[in-house]
Amino acid sequence: MTDQITHSGEIIAISGHDVTISLSDSAALTCGSCRLASLCTKTDNRGTITVTVDSTRNLHTGMTVKAAVSERSQGIAVIWSLLMPLILFTAVIIPLSASQLMRWAVVLIAVGAVGIYDLLLWRFGPKLSRSIKWTIIPD
Repeated sequence: MTDQITHSGEIIAISGHDVTISLSDSAALTCGSCRLASLCTKTDNRGTITVTVDSTRNLHTGMTVKAAVSERSQGIAVIWSLLMPLILFTAVIIPLSASQLMRWAVVLIAVGAVGIYDLLLWRFGPKLSRSIKWTIIPD
């Protein structure tokens, strides 16, 4: 995605790859209209945000920075959603159909396995398919 959301502020803490920023821009305090609010790590109304970055080298507490966030799609989730039914079919359903089980038992097991997979995909799919990437730019 080409457009980014940018916030300004001051670094108040660094812990590993997590950087906590006290936001100074007023737009950052109202997250209601932000399209990435569901993926963001802002948890309070005091105007602080903790972001995870690839590297905290050259960053220090008290530094004024801009934090840019962009959405990225996770292609691996799409691949799993397409390949998993095929894997399920070849690994579970075909061997069961060759077994001594009654046909209705095979159908019930197949429907149950696909149902459980669909439920898991429904529950965890959105988080796997979307994420955000933060970049810290010294001001």
